Amino acid sequence: MSFLKPLKNQCGAIIALVVVILAIGAPVLYTTGRYMEHRRADIENVADKVNNGEAITDEEFERARTAFSDVARVGGAAAQFLNSALPDGNIGADTVASTVGGVIIDKIVDYGMSETSGGASPPPTASRPLPADIRQQPPPVCTPHSLYNCTGRSSCVGAGGYWHSNNSCRIFPEPGCSEYDLSRCLTEAACAGVGGAWYNNRCNEEFLSCTATSLNLCFTESACTAVGGHWYDGKCNQSHEDCYSGRPELCVNESDCLNADAFWYNNRCAAEPEFDLATVNIATPVSGIETTDNRIEVTASYTVSPGVSISSTGFFVNGGFQHAPFTGDSFSTTAVLVTGENQIAATLTTSTGETYTSAPITVISNASNNRYHIRISWDKDDTDVDLHFSWSGGNECYYSNKAPNWGSPETSPRLDVDDTNGYGPENITIDSLPGPGQYKIYVYYYSDHGNGGTNVTASVYENGVPIVSGAKHMTNHEYWILYEF
Repeated sequence: MSFLKPLKNQCGAIIALVVVILAIGAPVLYTTGRYMEHRRADIENVADKVNNGEAITDEEFERARTAFSDVARVGGAAAQFLNSALPDGNIGADTVASTVGGVIIDKIVDYGMSETSGGASPPPTASRPLPADIRQQPPPVCTPHSLYNCTGRSSCVGAGGYWHSNNSCRIFPEPGCSEYDLSRCLTEAACAGVGGAWYNNRCNEEFLSCTATSLNLCFTESACTAVGGHWYDGKCNQSHEDCYSGRPELCVNESDCLNADAFWYNNRCAAEPEFDLATVNIATPVSGIETTDNRIEVTASYTVSPGVSISSTGFFVNGGFQHAPFTGDSFSTTAVLVTGENQIAATLTTSTGETYTSAPITVISNASNNRYHIRISWDKDDTDVDLHFSWSGGNECYYSNKAPNWGSPETSPRLDVDDTNGYGPENITIDSLPGPGQYKIYVYYYSDHGNGGTNVTASVYENGVPIVSGAKHMTNHEYWILYEF
């Protein structure tokens, strides 16, 4: 029994040490524990809301963030205090410090925050350790009293908890799943528990019957065929099975068509890929060309499949459409340009209504005195519609006087295009007005050549942007005043 003598001789010292630990540590632990309990409540309030998919206010988030920082700081300070107050290596001090530090570790891991960042961060890792003053403990254990430590459904249920759809373990069933909100029932058991009907991987109010629009609810061949479905592969299908055996025309939806390695277009399935019935491209000019003029001749070429006829052709010039009659395999127009970059594309429409448009080209105009454009176009071939611009202080600008002198090149209008055989455009350009007086912009239907009325569109542009626009159906020799000022 001689080995007990050293212990007996130090018994008084051990008892004294315990008394010192209790005297110094108890108040610290009590105060620290109470303080941390209040801060933990702030943190768990926000965490519970986040786990339940509820919104949190900025005030709640800031309170939780501050509380977490305080918990980490106070816990670490308490541990340091006890270590400094008691002898180094004393088992009582180490135990107390580890216990306090363990609380902090649990919270950091549980909420995915760090004491240094003060916000949401990944849990500590080997490359990103916790602050040195926090003592590491073994991973927390999933128990009925610490369900937040349960990281999987089996451990959660085993500890008496409820596993929620946001991958968290709680002491209460997941809220929201009820007969009044079936969308929150995320499992078949939960759905059935409140009287719902589980199918299509969601909870529904009632079971639907097997119909032509709900073939997925037809669970037998007889039920399937009774509503027009096709039974194979152990289920009811919309398309005939031969859809997958070289008869793509039997595939009645895009999904079945593509699964049969066929091609879906125009709301049908075909063995060959879709091809265009017509193609159209701008032949001249080339894209990127520059000019000092404010107009340019544009020609497009096209091809059509046998049996396809063309109903109309034209161009989009800076978004505005211009008709252009086609002859042979091409059509042309004079495009009026704004100073700067212009986009031009050719287009054609077949007799069955399909429209095909070319890739656009870019034309850059460096024209001067080109601020204002007055432009008309119409929709009848072999007709002559004229554009007029008059000023009380000078001669009128029109087809017989295309460039009257109104004082200077900048203040004098010019008729850039005069179209006499249909569609237009006709265009008058001017950079600025010469001064006070009466101005009038009007349209005159000079001759219908026996082809009847036409629909005329007129616009005034400033730097390519329309500022005045109008449209009118006109008959032979009719006048239309577009704008007076």
